[in-house]
Amino acid sequence: MNNINQNQEDMQNILIVKSGCCSKLAKDAESAMKNMINRAVEESGTKAKVTELIASMSMLESLNKKNYDEVMDLMRNGKQILPVFAVNGEIISYGIPSFDTLLNALTKNQNILN
Repeated sequence: MNNINQNQEDMQNILIVKSGCCSKLAKDAESAMKNMINRAVEESGTKAKVTELIASMSMLESLNKKNYDEVMDLMRNGKQILPVFAVNGEIISYGIPSFDTLLNALTKNQNILN
Protein backbone atom coordinates (compact mmCIF):
# COMPACT_ATOMS: atom_id res chain seq x y z
CA MET A 1 0.00 0.00 0.00
CA ASN A 2 1.33 3.41 -0.93
CA ASN A 3 1.11 5.90 1.94
CA ILE A 4 2.31 8.90 -0.07
CA ASN A 5 -0.01 11.89 -0.58
CA GLN A 6 -3.06 10.36 1.09
CA ASN A 7 -5.64 12.72 2.57
CA GLN A 8 -5.36 12.01 6.31
CA GLU A 9 -5.16 14.22 9.39
CA ASP A 10 -2.20 12.32 10.89
CA MET A 11 -0.11 12.74 7.75
CA GLN A 12 3.56 13.77 7.76
CA ASN A 13 4.43 16.75 5.58
CA ILE A 14 7.67 16.33 3.66
CA LEU A 15 8.95 19.40 1.84
CA ILE A 16 11.75 19.19 -0.72
CA VAL A 17 13.16 22.50 -1.92
CA LYS A 18 15.15 21.86 -5.09
CA SER A 19 16.95 23.78 -7.79
CA GLY A 20 14.76 22.73 -10.71
CA CYS A 21 17.78 21.78 -12.80
CA CYS A 22 16.95 19.52 -15.70
CA SER A 23 20.29 17.74 -16.24
CA LYS A 24 20.41 13.94 -16.35
CA LEU A 25 22.41 13.90 -13.11
CA ALA A 26 19.75 16.02 -11.38
CA LYS A 27 16.95 13.81 -12.72
CA ASP A 28 18.76 10.67 -11.52
CA ALA A 29 19.25 12.22 -8.08
CA GLU A 30 15.58 13.23 -7.94
CA SER A 31 14.51 9.69 -8.82
CA ALA A 32 16.76 8.28 -6.08
CA MET A 33 15.31 10.78 -3.58
CA LYS A 34 11.74 9.77 -4.43
CA ASN A 35 12.60 6.09 -4.03
CA MET A 36 14.23 6.79 -0.66
CA ILE A 37 11.19 8.78 0.53
CA ASN A 38 8.80 6.01 -0.54
CA ARG A 39 10.91 3.41 1.27
CA ALA A 40 11.21 5.50 4.46
CA VAL A 41 7.47 6.24 4.54
CA GLU A 42 6.69 2.56 4.05
CA GLU A 43 9.16 1.40 6.73
CA SER A 44 7.99 4.02 9.23
CA GLY A 45 4.36 2.98 8.78
CA THR A 46 3.30 6.61 8.51
CA LYS A 47 1.37 8.49 5.86
CA ALA A 48 3.01 11.39 4.07
CA LYS A 49 2.29 14.28 1.77
CA VAL A 50 5.33 15.18 -0.32
CA THR A 51 5.61 18.70 -1.71
CA GLU A 52 8.40 19.56 -4.13
CA LEU A 53 9.13 23.23 -4.75
CA ILE A 54 11.60 25.08 -6.91
CA ALA A 55 13.81 27.24 -4.68
CA SER A 56 12.55 30.64 -5.86
CA MET A 57 8.93 29.67 -5.20
CA SER A 58 9.62 28.24 -1.76
CA MET A 59 11.65 31.19 -0.57
CA LEU A 60 8.64 33.42 -0.96
CA GLU A 61 5.78 31.12 -0.03
CA SER A 62 6.60 28.03 1.99
CA LEU A 63 9.39 28.46 4.52
CA ASN A 64 8.70 29.82 7.97
CA LYS A 65 10.76 32.86 9.00
CA LYS A 66 13.31 30.87 11.02
CA ASN A 67 13.98 28.46 8.15
CA TYR A 68 13.97 31.26 5.58
CA ASP A 69 16.59 33.21 7.55
CA GLU A 70 18.71 30.08 8.00
CA VAL A 71 18.63 29.27 4.28
CA MET A 72 19.39 32.87 3.28
CA ASP A 73 22.38 33.02 5.67
CA LEU A 74 23.80 29.81 4.19
CA MET A 75 23.30 31.06 0.64
CA ARG A 76 24.92 34.42 1.42
CA ASN A 77 27.96 32.49 2.67
CA GLY A 78 28.20 30.56 -0.60
CA LYS A 79 27.04 27.19 0.75
CA GLN A 80 25.44 24.67 -1.59
CA ILE A 81 22.25 23.82 0.26
CA LEU A 82 19.84 22.33 -2.27
CA PRO A 83 17.91 20.20 -2.02
CA VAL A 84 16.58 21.13 1.40
CA PHE A 85 14.50 18.46 3.13
CA ALA A 86 11.99 19.36 5.83
CA VAL A 87 9.55 17.15 7.74
CA ASN A 88 6.60 18.92 9.36
CA GLY A 89 8.32 22.30 9.09
CA GLU A 90 11.67 21.26 10.55
CA ILE A 91 14.68 21.17 8.24
CA ILE A 92 16.33 17.77 8.52
CA SER A 93 18.96 18.12 5.82
CA TYR A 94 20.71 20.45 3.42
CA GLY A 95 21.50 18.13 0.55
CA ILE A 96 20.13 14.62 0.23
CA PRO A 97 19.68 13.15 3.71
CA SER A 98 20.70 9.64 4.56
CA PHE A 99 17.91 7.09 4.62
CA ASP A 100 18.32 6.76 8.41
CA THR A 101 18.01 10.54 8.91
CA LEU A 102 14.76 10.61 6.93
CA LEU A 103 13.37 7.49 8.62
CA ASN A 104 14.24 8.86 12.09
CA ALA A 105 12.51 12.17 11.31
CA LEU A 106 9.37 10.38 10.12
CA THR A 107 9.34 8.05 13.11
CA LYS A 108 9.92 10.88 15.61
CA ASN A 109 7.16 12.98 14.08
CA GLN A 110 4.79 10.01 13.83
CA ASN A 111 5.06 9.57 17.61
CA ILE A 112 4.18 13.25 18.09
CA LEU A 113 1.16 13.00 15.77
CA ASN A 114 -0.28 9.89 17.46
